[in-house]
Amino acid sequence: MDYFRLLPEGCVSDILSFTSPKDASTSSAISRGFKSAAESDVIWEKFLLDDYQDIVSPRVCSSKRELYFSLCDSPVLIDGGKLSFSLDKKTGKKCYMISARELAISWGVDTPWYWEWISHPDSRFSEVAHLKAVSWLDIRGTIGTQMLSRRTKYVAYLVFKLVEGHEGLEIANAFVRFVDRVSDKEAEQRASIVSLVGKKVRRRKRKNVKLPRKRGDGWMEIELGIFFNDSGDDGNVEARLMDITRLHGKGGLIVQDAVRSTILSKGFKFIVESDEIWERFLPFDYQEIIDRSEFPPVCNTKKELFFSLCDSPILLDGGKLSFSLDKHSGKKCFMIAPRQLTISWGDNAYFRQWRRHPDSRFSEVAYLVSVRGLDIRGRIGTEMLSPKTDYAAYLVFKLKNVSNGLESANAIIRFVNYESDTETENQANTVKLATWTQNRRNFGGDNNQQIIASGKIPKMRDDGWLEVELGYFNSKKGDDGPVEARLIEIKRLHYKAGLFVEGIEFRPKIIEYKL
Repeated sequence: MDYFRLLPEGCVSDILSFTSPKDASTSSAISRGFKSAAESDVIWEKFLLDDYQDIVSPRVCSSKRELYFSLCDSPVLIDGGKLSFSLDKKTGKKCYMISARELAISWGVDTPWYWEWISHPDSRFSEVAHLKAVSWLDIRGTIGTQMLSRRTKYVAYLVFKLVEGHEGLEIANAFVRFVDRVSDKEAEQRASIVSLVGKKVRRRKRKNVKLPRKRGDGWMEIELGIFFNDSGDDGNVEARLMDITRLHGKGGLIVQDAVRSTILSKGFKFIVESDEIWERFLPFDYQEIIDRSEFPPVCNTKKELFFSLCDSPILLDGGKLSFSLDKHSGKKCFMIAPRQLTISWGDNAYFRQWRRHPDSRFSEVAYLVSVRGLDIRGRIGTEMLSPKTDYAAYLVFKLKNVSNGLESANAIIRFVNYESDTETENQANTVKLATWTQNRRNFGGDNNQQIIASGKIPKMRDDGWLEVELGYFNSKKGDDGPVEARLIEIKRLHYKAGLFVEGIEFRPKIIEYKL
């Protein structure tokens, strides 16, 4: 006999009000006497928060039960889209998700070469943060404990996606701290190790590493830390993901939001402006390099120096080469002046001339008058480059209005001490020296986009010159001796003319991430 059916509905409602939303939802399966009470507004009003009407705008729902599950299943945007609010279905506790725009992301403001803000079809927010390329990853934010449910254990998560070709996201540190009670330094000492790439982490590195998991909304999440919200009077709590010690390139991360994270603090802004931070982005031997310049940059801060070296290359060793920094990674870039290149027929004015050019950083450029065989080589010692870095070599040039015989040539990269000319010539790549508009008829067919994407045709640079990629290599430890980049066309012995050579540049190879 179902004795619960004999109890007054008000009594049953009181009983159910001391259970959980999950228990109330399943109680009708225990007794039909519970069914009516389990759906009553009296019960579900108690499961809703006391201040839920202050948090969200009124929703059109036929019952409090329907409203409850609506807030569980369909998060609502509040505060102008700065965060979203929902309820935990099992407990009815508050959940907040903070938009990426409200996070403190190092290099995330006014630095589109590091981070960009894009719309994403799967995001509940108007914008997400897309990490293009940084060497310093630091994402953090805070929320007031008074906003959260009391006497509750909370977990903070970073919610994200990875794009094709991501790199440098295998390992990072994560922690949660009460801002008023625990310093950054203390929290960093007990930080947990997390990975954003999951199963792609090497098996020997997986021990004690937290891995991400897939969410029901199609995003990934990684746990940053756990804390207990007692009475809601502990001030702000901060969650942080960071990798600022392994300064290699990182890219291919899309951040939608983070749970329980917001607000950029003035202290954090001061930190990322400090000389101590920017000193770490400069090469360890930057002062020795700058001292080789006749006109070294004059800067007030290390940050100013960093961007000066990114935007304004300096001449070294009496103008034999130029030096700059790659803005994405802080790695070294060198351009070999044309006078330091080995150019076939280079000493014969009938074939090659040295000219001044208003757009050149060097005092002279090489001008190809007319030759049958074209052979240009440039070398640099790997010890001069940033270690453990993928470098590409580029021929930097311009074409005269009327040029001839420069439709294609072979390009080669080789380690001089380990590879012979003959070996590398057999593995040469074909490149085009003419621009798209000048040789449109030569680029027809389905191979068009493949040629463009591979770097085998020239691209316009910001300084007004053209460049074509000759090849790429890894600098490793910098003890492989000189590396040589070469452009050669000596088989088709028709005349070649109308080429200005600015130099050969060695700089980190930029990886393009596909969204």
